[in-house]
Amino acid sequence: MFINKLLRISRLILAVSVATLLSACSTPQVNLSAVLSPVVSPGPVYVLESNTTVSAPRAKSTILKEGTRWQQVGTIEQGTVYHTTDQVVIVNSFNVHEGDIVISDNKVVGYYLTVEGTFVESTPTQINLVEEEI
Repeated sequence: MFINKLLRISRLILAVSVATLLSACSTPQVNLSAVLSPVVSPGPVYVLESNTTVSAPRAKSTILKEGTRWQQVGTIEQGTVYHTTDQVVIVNSFNVHEGDIVISDNKVVGYYLTVEGTFVESTPTQINLVEEEI
């Protein structure tokens, strides 16, 4: 009887351990395939007026730094894609990716992962970009 209880407890511990390991391997966010339509000619440069924190589900928040300069590089279905050379935008979740921001209606709505050609949705976040004066 004691051995039967010990076997049941061992099986339960094994099942919980396997379930825990499998859940850790699950995909932490949904990446949607995104086809970038690049801009034909470079447009104006925009400057970020204040630090802006962008959060995607199950990813570490990214702080876009005040004073960084952004330029449109193209569009995808979800919005306009902007790139900066003033900071590296990292989407840090299950894997680490470099990305550009996607803006729609003056809000960051996600990231365009340049190498993967995918879109990662974020919580819509107001962004204040002003056109750089030359």
